[in-house]
Amino acid sequence: MQKPKKEYLSLYSKDCLSCHLLIDGMPVKPRRCSYEHGNKSCPASEVAIIITGRLRARATALLQARANQNAAEEARILQAVSKESEAAQKTFYQLLDRISSKNS
Repeated sequence: MQKPKKEYLSLYSKDCLSCHLLIDGMPVKPRRCSYEHGNKSCPASEVAIIITGRLRARATALLQARANQNAAEEARILQAVSKESEAAQKTFYQLLDRISSKNS
């Protein structure tokens, strides 16, 4: 198995690690160091971190519901995904594609 290529995220400050602007879907707390306050080095102006654990679980559950021909469960899962951010929805479908291609 080939080791995956590592990517690096550059942050303005170690304080960025606790910034809610950087994490998609988190409630935003105003920060003086943000791009909204003129910090052109704020990483949240270019990137957001998407938490994928729940999205991955939903993608797996959707595929299982589909395999069991359980339309009601598929609808429930898709309804939950529809309430997520646009970025999270896109990530969900990417995960769904990856998981289903591994199972093929």
